[in-house]
Amino acid sequence: MTARSTCERSEAEARAHPGASRHDQRCRERALPRSRPAFRTEQVSDAHLAGLRRDGVSYIFAGKQELDLALALETLNRELGIEQLLLEGGGKSNGSFLRAGLIDEISLAVCPAVDGARGGPYAFDSREDESDARAPLRSMTLESCEILEGGAVWLRYRLQNG
Repeated sequence: MTARSTCERSEAEARAHPGASRHDQRCRERALPRSRPAFRTEQVSDAHLAGLRRDGVSYIFAGKQELDLALALETLNRELGIEQLLLEGGGKSNGSFLRAGLIDEISLAVCPAVDGARGGPYAFDSREDESDARAPLRSMTLESCEILEGGAVWLRYRLQNG
């Protein structure tokens, strides 16, 4: 899956909330992400942030009390010039980006394996409190379909959010 932020926010808008001075101070303290930054809310404890710094983990604030995925993508774009993001998360992470309208392409390999067990993994899932939330999809267009070795099928869809 490829995700691109469709949300444009100015730096002033991102900081226009109570506690901005603590947020600004923390932003100056953190190192710029080198490979995989950790996204955290502003409610994270200073002790947790110290542990991340000690372990050499970069972090980015994206939301006051809950993660704001659009803000996270906008920050990656603004600070690091990242324009595309490959999501390889579990179903709940993928589902969160989908419901936020931030996925514009799905690349899905369907492999011929079944076990009949209940509770298998989902490509897109939600937490119980999000079970009624729907993704803002206007359309899903099949871009390509390729049969792979072993009978697997690789599907690529273009999504239009709205």
